[in-house]
Amino acid sequence: MSKEMANAIIKKGDKILIIKRSDIPIWEFPSGKKENNETFKQAAIRETKEETGLVVEIEYELGKYENKLLFRNVISKTFVCKIKSGKITKNREVIDFKFVDPKKLPSDFGFWLKSTTNDFIKNKKNVNIKQKFGLITCFKFLIKNPHFSFYPFSILKNLIRN
Repeated sequence: MSKEMANAIIKKGDKILIIKRSDIPIWEFPSGKKENNETFKQAAIRETKEETGLVVEIEYELGKYENKLLFRNVISKTFVCKIKSGKITKNREVIDFKFVDPKKLPSDFGFWLKSTTNDFIKNKKNVNIKQKFGLITCFKFLIKNPHFSFYPFSILKNLIRN
């Protein structure tokens, strides 16, 4: 069974918002699991509000990304958004946030989102991408980011929980 997620790329001028999670401290876009009877768009708006305090308006759908990450398939839709209202606040899910140049992402930015970011930079719309990330890709990320030594345990915990 696949996990369905929604991602939001939030623009502010020529920069985009990235957040650092508290459970797995990596940089990524505001995102989260789609709930029952919820559309991907609704999930992106809800998750952005929950994680950042921002109310956003979706400008367009960047695309659908089907990622095979080790033992799990994740289907996500990514939306490019603009801020309507609100103030960014840290909370129990998010320990840090910043607006960055999309061409200069930190090394501990989620590797599974690199193609998404590249599609955004190239101003693509409605892409449909299938990606497979094996053990080697995942462990290369862990080696480059040694503070993720707990990451495999977190993956196992999430696999058991979901």
